[in-house]
Amino acid sequence: MWNAFPSFIGTAQHDAHELLIALLGGLHSHTHPRVFVHGGASPRFTPRGHSLCDCAVHQHFSGVLRSELACGGCGEASHKFDPFLDVSLSLDDGEKRDGKDRGDQSSEMSITLQSLLREFAAEEELGGVNQVYCIRCSKYQPNYKSLNLHTLPNVLVFHIRRLDFYRQQKLMQNVEFPLTGLNMRPFTSVGIDEVSDRKKGDSKSTVPGRPEADQSEDVYDLVAVVNHHGESVNGGHYTSYVRDELSQVSSPTSTKQQQWVLFDDVEVKIVAADEVKNSQAYLLCYVRRNPFIAVAA
Repeated sequence: MWNAFPSFIGTAQHDAHELLIALLGGLHSHTHPRVFVHGGASPRFTPRGHSLCDCAVHQHFSGVLRSELACGGCGEASHKFDPFLDVSLSLDDGEKRDGKDRGDQSSEMSITLQSLLREFAAEEELGGVNQVYCIRCSKYQPNYKSLNLHTLPNVLVFHIRRLDFYRQQKLMQNVEFPLTGLNMRPFTSVGIDEVSDRKKGDSKSTVPGRPEADQSEDVYDLVAVVNHHGESVNGGHYTSYVRDELSQVSSPTSTKQQQWVLFDDVEVKIVAADEVKNSQAYLLCYVRRNPFIAVAA
């Protein structure tokens, strides 16, 4: 570990999110040593952000973000695609969307993972001095900027940005998150475009080969949670919950029973699902219910 990541040498405090990104990059570099460059491996991507790397990291953790800039006059939109390995969600955005006081740091305040995702994908209007010149309209027009999930990976990791280094404080709000059945379709570019088309009365809301009623490929189940304990942004303690599946071989048809296991330094024990749901999550790891390997396009 230390040989691969010298920055983690010593007894200083380190961030779990930074460790995750370092581990994913290290695993890729280890499996593809010939494409290693200074600072980490650099896999190739298509113009639409899809990874051309066949390593396990990019096949299962790599998704694509779509940034859109649309003219408020004619609706003409330009897009840019970028790869991602995890999605960082701001707690401040969730508070703003829920109409709650951003100055209240009470641990009793609770918002949802879905509200954070809605704010992540929300449109931002660029008006006034921020208007953009539209070639089609031949004049400056208000524009709408948005960022959403274009292609989802099999393993979807959310980073809840609790540590505010600018204000030197930790955001203590609880985030409600589902253990099973997280439907990501409303937060994807396909789902957002469908809703937008229906509002305009456009009959093209159904995407060929992907019926509106078929959302199985966008459903995720939680498999792990990483928690940060403490109120300081410069220190604290990390624990994790991991979902374990036990095969029941006593019955003729083998079934699986799920349980949650707490990892807290040397302490490892089985805990109730309610304890996981009430934890102060820092990282959430979801797995696609019906995983597949996407074909780059």
